[in-house]
Amino acid sequence: APGLKSVDTEYQNIRFSGLRDFDSEWRGEPSPRLEEAWESVTERITTFPVTKEDVVRSGITLDLNALVRYPEERGGEIIGSVEWTHQLHCLNMLRKYLRYPYYKDAAEPLFLNPISETINHLDHCVDMLRQHIMCNADQGLVLNYWVEGRDHRHVDFNTAHKCRNFDAAYEWAKDRVKLVNWEDLRRHEGAVDLVDFPENLTRPDGSGGERVQGSRWYHP
Repeated sequence: APGLKSVDTEYQNIRFSGLRDFDSEWRGEPSPRLEEAWESVTERITTFPVTKEDVVRSGITLDLNALVRYPEERGGEIIGSVEWTHQLHCLNMLRKYLRYPYYKDAAEPLFLNPISETINHLDHCVDMLRQHIMCNADQGLVLNYWVEGRDHRHVDFNTAHKCRNFDAAYEWAKDRVKLVNWEDLRRHEGAVDLVDFPENLTRPDGSGGERVQGSRWYHP
């Protein structure tokens, strides 16, 4: 997505780890190691100040005076976050839902809601991740191999990729974190209200935004 120019755009050659029983700090039964991994990329990377130039570069066409800001005594800047933190939040919620009884007993806030609200939240997460995957449409090649002692094909998901330097993106966001208590926020001087939710104002259905080639995948 267009946006923050100052983030390092260096790419690295990375090979994914695709074995189903791969020992990873990101998967498996709940443990301190697992929670630490996920919390490091979700709970600790939150909001930070962004400039008007960043907002315009991101393709925002709505009134900038409608954007929520930090309190004046804390700088008064526009409050933003990077998309990968929301995407990882969504993936983390789906991961936790696989072990719903454990996380419900552990008082995971999402799972304390009525089940209909939880499902609605997770449906949103599924569709956001779907759009992200289809937006990137990874053309990497997946191949199948014969393996000694096996009568069925083995799919090799240890595929090679050219990936954005996540360490650089992580450190950039971490260094700029500026926490906010959403409950304490009030409209800043000169703030305006949008007449509808921004998602409705930017839909390519005549109410706002421009239809682009292939948009049927994103705006049915």
